[in-house]
Amino acid sequence: MERSLPSRILLKNAFGVILPDLRIGRDLSVYVVEGSIRGIGSPNTFPECAEIDVSGKLIAPGFINCHTHIEDAAFPELLFSTPPGIDVLYAPGGRRHRLLRELDAEQYRSAVSRAAAQMLASGTVMAADFCTGGADAIVALRSALSSSPIEWLHFTGHSTYPVQSAEALSTNSGDLDPSVMEDIAAALDVADGFAPVHVNHTTDAGLRAILRLVRGTAGKRLATHSAASIEYDELSLRHTGRGEIERATGILEPDFLVHLTYADVADLTRVRDAGIGAVMCPRAMACLGRTSPPFLVAVDLGLMVGLGTDNAMTSTPSMLDEMGFCARVQSASAEARRRSIHASYDACTIGAARVLGVADRLGSIEPGKDATFAVFDMHGDGLQSSTDVIASLVLRASRADVAGVMIRGQIAYGALGLACAA
Repeated sequence: MERSLPSRILLKNAFGVILPDLRIGRDLSVYVVEGSIRGIGSPNTFPECAEIDVSGKLIAPGFINCHTHIEDAAFPELLFSTPPGIDVLYAPGGRRHRLLRELDAEQYRSAVSRAAAQMLASGTVMAADFCTGGADAIVALRSALSSSPIEWLHFTGHSTYPVQSAEALSTNSGDLDPSVMEDIAAALDVADGFAPVHVNHTTDAGLRAILRLVRGTAGKRLATHSAASIEYDELSLRHTGRGEIERATGILEPDFLVHLTYADVADLTRVRDAGIGAVMCPRAMACLGRTSPPFLVAVDLGLMVGLGTDNAMTSTPSMLDEMGFCARVQSASAEARRRSIHASYDACTIGAARVLGVADRLGSIEPGKDATFAVFDMHGDGLQSSTDVIASLVLRASRADVAGVMIRGQIAYGALGLACAA
C-alpha cells in the first residue's frame, strides 16, 4: 500500500545513484516534485523540503518485467509435479487452464495478490501480463490486482479454442469468424492489448484481421509468443511456407515478441529491422528443457531486449532472480561475463522500458522521468563489501536487500521514512 508523502521531497545522502550510463553517482540526492524527478545533485542545491535520509542506500531504477503469467502463482511447481505426457501449458485442455477454471474467487485473488507483493518487494514497478480467457479473465485479474501499486499492462487472449478449424489452418485459408472478432473486441474494452498465444493458431488472413482490429479500431498494443520451440516453427513452415517469426513480423506487426528461443541471426535481424522488441525468459526456457535464448546475440545486433519471468508456476516473479540467471548462463567467456552483467541489468530497466514503450518516463534515473525507484541497502548481507555495484545487484542482490520501492514519488514498499518535514 502506498504511503502518502509531501509533493516535494529530497532523497538525501544516497550511497549512490545509478545514472543512465551505469555510472554510480556517489553521495548524491534526488529531488522529487509531484512524483517526477526534478534534479540530481548535492543536497544544498535544492530548495528546502521534506527529506528522506537514504544514507547507505543505493537508488536504482525500478525493474520492469516484460512478460508474466501471474495467474499461475496459484499452482507453484505445477510443471514439476505433473506426470510426463500430460499437457500443462496450453489451452483449452492444459492442466493449468483446467485448474484455473476450478479456483474459487478468493483462492484466485489470494494467489495473484501474493505474487504481486513478491514482485514489488523485489523491486518491480511495472509488468506486462498475458492472460487468456477474454474479457472476463481480464476483469477478474484487474480486480485481484487492484491494491497493487505496480503498473500493469494487461494483454488479453482468445477465450475459446480452436480459433480456426484444422482444415483452415492446414491450408492457410479463411478469415476469422465474426464471433471471434467480437470476442477480441469485448476483451480489448478492458485490456491494454491483445496477445494471441502464437501465430500458428490463425491463418494469415486471420492475423491481418487481428492487426486491423487491435491497432486500427481499438488503438491497443499487440504482442505474441514466437520461436519458443522448433516444433512451432516447423508447423508454421508446413502450413504457410514461412516461419513463425517471418509471419509475426510481416503480418501481425506486434510491439514485441516473447521468447525467440530458437531464433537465428536472420530471424533476429528481421525483428530488429521491423522495429519490434524482443522479450526473453531464460529461466522458464530452462524449466521447460529448452535451450537458452540468444540473449547476447540479440543485444549485439542492436535489438530492443527486455527480460520476463514468464509462468509463475515455473519461476519466481522476481527480476532479481531473472537477471542473475540470465547473466550466468551467458557467461561463456571472460568477455561475455562482463557484457552479460550489464546487458542483463539493462534488459530489466531501460531496455525493458524501450520494449514496452515507456522509456520516456521509466527505466532510468533522469530529470523529467517518474520518481520510480528501487532502493537497496548496501550495508546488508547481500551487498556490503561490493566492489562493482552493477555486478553485485545482478549476481548477489535478493529481496532481503530491497530497503524500499518508490513509485511516482510515493513509498510503495519498505521502511523509507521522512527524516524531517519542510
